[in-house]
Amino acid sequence: MPDSQAGSEPVAKEVPETTASASTEVPEGTTNTEESSTKPTDADTVATIKAYLDAKGILYQTNDTKLDLLALVV
Repeated sequence: MPDSQAGSEPVAKEVPETTASASTEVPEGTTNTEESSTKPTDADTVATIKAYLDAKGILYQTNDTKLDLLALVV
């Protein structure tokens, strides 16, 4: 390498575009979480149901049972 380039800043290589970013785009008005797109059922854990309710902005009591939480699912 010639001395004139030894002190120059490194040049970033161009990276070809990939379609990966297209698959991660979320349509407007939707969220990218599985909990919010799939309604929980009795088979889900309390934590999963609470995560769904949180994502939907639905309030619940911290001591609500699984059945109480499922009754709030819309």
